[in-house]
Amino acid sequence: MKQSLLFSVLLILFACSLIDLREHEMVSLYPAEDYQILEEGDSMKIIFSEKVNTYLVEQIVSLNNSKGKVNCSFSWEGGRILTLEALESLFQGIRYTLKVKGLYENTRGDSRESDMMRVFYYKSSSYDPLRLLSMSPEEGALIGDGESLVLSFNRVPEEASLMKNLTLSPDAMYKSSLEGAVLTLSPEEKWENLTDYSLKLTSDVQDGEGVALDPEVERSFMIRSGTDVPRISRSGPALKERPGNYPFKTSNPAVLLYGEAYRMEFSSPMDLDTVEGAFSISPALAGNLYWEGNDTLIFVPEEGWLMDTEYTIRISDNAESLDGITLKEDFISTLTVDIPILELSSVECTSSTSFTLTSYDSSLPVDIAGSGVSPYDQVFRFIFNCPFSTDQEKQDLQNRITVYEVFSSDGSPRGATYSWISDYTLTITFSGFYASADKEHYYLLEIPGGTTGIRNLRGSFMKGTVEQLFRSRL
Repeated sequence: MKQSLLFSVLLILFACSLIDLREHEMVSLYPAEDYQILEEGDSMKIIFSEKVNTYLVEQIVSLNNSKGKVNCSFSWEGGRILTLEALESLFQGIRYTLKVKGLYENTRGDSRESDMMRVFYYKSSSYDPLRLLSMSPEEGALIGDGESLVLSFNRVPEEASLMKNLTLSPDAMYKSSLEGAVLTLSPEEKWENLTDYSLKLTSDVQDGEGVALDPEVERSFMIRSGTDVPRISRSGPALKERPGNYPFKTSNPAVLLYGEAYRMEFSSPMDLDTVEGAFSISPALAGNLYWEGNDTLIFVPEEGWLMDTEYTIRISDNAESLDGITLKEDFISTLTVDIPILELSSVECTSSTSFTLTSYDSSLPVDIAGSGVSPYDQVFRFIFNCPFSTDQEKQDLQNRITVYEVFSSDGSPRGATYSWISDYTLTITFSGFYASADKEHYYLLEIPGGTTGIRNLRGSFMKGTVEQLFRSRL
């Protein structure tokens, strides 16, 4: 071989001192050139011009391929010639890199530094690895306990290396048949029911030319025979007719409202503990889980769904049926609650000064004409876009609308009378406004918003607090 002959000539020339080598310089690497093809039986060598500290040199020598470091053994001749042998098979067409990079010393303790690298191939620079083209059933599939696995390769694998480097976990007794590039695995009797298997093929699998499998293979399949895999067959909003009775809605079944529940029906009787442990809702919402039998789960919020929020209900694949079979995959349902945003459409003043506000400002005052006698009353009408239908809703709203005196200490007005023209319109007479010729009086109207603000029984609330500044003067 030309490369071996070249290396022998280099050794002879070096031994006879016919080559003018500068002291301490690394003489050569073999392979001698980048992208050289290393033939079978050839060794990798590094030749130094002086005796070196072999331990330190070995720390800076490495052989790598695209997957990482290749372990090697080292042998020395005369303290100057290092021979490397790979401890694992080199594969045809794979690109390898031999590096000698870092600090070392000669035997006298003088420091040296190397920055050498050689890129080469083994047997051929053409890389067409052995590959798995397909596996039937597909990854993660459910199969019966008597079905076979069929693996198809891009060319014929070497049978001994194939079967030696194929593992099935957990262990199982099976028969193998390799016909051309197709491997069939069949159970000796039956695969273990309700079992998840993992099949692996390492890169030590080779074809007849010694070309390795790349990439390595890992596939899974699940045995489910004689019993159905559980699933959620139906889910959706449910009515809260009375405790323990939560039927699916028949009107607008796709619309989830504030006070409704969420119902999930399974195709098989379920293990209640595993299902409840697998249940989650995001963002978190206080509520309770109820069962109808062992195949229907209902989530009931303690207060109601939050307006303007998208919820995700998940039951992970840890949930099991009474037969011990888990869900094939997570059940995920995304819910958007149909709750309109509450808005204060307008505020009308119907007293001595008449005006209508549709936007509100806590820093720019609106003037209200004062009475010649203080304190005096002002009447405001509040019109909302959503109804307050029950007495409790109306009372809660009345209690939350306030007017504060600011910048002075004459006292704040108080609600004196309340009247509802409709479920949308509230009129309040406030007593206790002041006006004088020599002094301006400022009052701040406040209606709290947000999740802790005013709310109707349909779950509607204002996104923010409404504040309006008024100025009373003669």
